[in-house]
Amino acid sequence: MSALSAKEYMAPPPRRGDFEADTSFGAWTLVWTLYVTKLVTVVLVVLAARSYNAAVLLSATTWFWLGPAIALGVGPLLFRYRLRRVRARRDALRRAEWLVEP
Repeated sequence: MSALSAKEYMAPPPRRGDFEADTSFGAWTLVWTLYVTKLVTVVLVVLAARSYNAAVLLSATTWFWLGPAIALGVGPLLFRYRLRRVRARRDALRRAEWLVEP
């Protein structure tokens, strides 16, 4: 067995990669899976119960899930709206530049 020098003994092990990047994807996948499962379960319970009282009870006990649910639904809609506006503006600029009729 060879003896290690002080420099080799004190050196940290080589890095394998960024720990944050390695674990981040799995953690967020779990969080979103739990969130979507919760929302689907609430919707299915309301549909199965078909009563006003069940809907009121579920909304009273799960109201804090509503904000992120709205954000999840509105985000893609706002993106599509902005995309349509940008494309329309790009077409208008292209027509103005080349004097091409629509």
